[in-house]
Amino acid sequence: MLRAWKEFNSRSGRLGLALFGLVALVALLAPLLAPSDPFQQSIVMRLKPPSWMAGGHENHLLGTDQLGRDILSRLIYGSRISMIVGAAAVLGAGLLGVVLGLLAGYFGGRLDYVVSLLINAAWSFPFILLALIIVAVLGASLQNLIIALIATSWAPFARIVRGEVVALKEREFVAAARAVGSRPWRVIGGHVLPNVASTILVIASIEFGRAIIRESFLSFLGLGVPPSIPSWGGMLSEARPYIFTLPLLITMPGLLIFLTTLSVNLFGDGLRDALDPRLRNR
Repeated sequence: MLRAWKEFNSRSGRLGLALFGLVALVALLAPLLAPSDPFQQSIVMRLKPPSWMAGGHENHLLGTDQLGRDILSRLIYGSRISMIVGAAAVLGAGLLGVVLGLLAGYFGGRLDYVVSLLINAAWSFPFILLALIIVAVLGASLQNLIIALIATSWAPFARIVRGEVVALKEREFVAAARAVGSRPWRVIGGHVLPNVASTILVIASIEFGRAIIRESFLSFLGLGVPPSIPSWGGMLSEARPYIFTLPLLITMPGLLIFLTTLSVNLFGDGLRDALDPRLRNR
């Protein structure tokens, strides 16, 4: 694993890692970087253009929204929502999916049948419909949004990990561990899991970007975080009436969603190439 990381030579992967690190740093330092309070409203300052345009105000570099709130500050604080939701969704979905995939792949039998049935059901059920049901039942909040994303994101982890484990449990080193009397949990934790860790990391990088898009999509529909909390998806929704009069309102959050998702995908591709010896030796 360490050796593969040292061979992480993909230029696009490094670019993606740099961009993602920049977004994460902005999210971490949001209180220090934001020029003003993202919640402060001023009807007098509503819908101001950027400071470099006619009618702009020097204290609002990217202008203000329909309630007079500073756009730049809300964009900076919106990165926190994307990072929190992405990390929480990937952590929760990864933990659930990996555990189910490991158990189903290693033990097989009825457990494998039930888990495979659940995976197929999750794949066949439309994401938006399941998310709508969860949010409608539990209510729109950041916590319930994360629950909805976990419920719709665990299946890729479970399916791929299960397939890897089914192949690994027939390998000689696993058979040798069982032959010397190692308990199943020790075999899974000490021999099987380390050999699927690279695959899990690649899946997590892909699902992180997907979680950001889904959070923005649900917030755009009003099913994500409350409107008072700055989020890129919520900003897109609020900017719809002003798409032609003040296009920057909708351009900036959309661009940040695109760049953040692109950075995660580029990093994931580079990580896959570094961890897969067949791709690394091409």
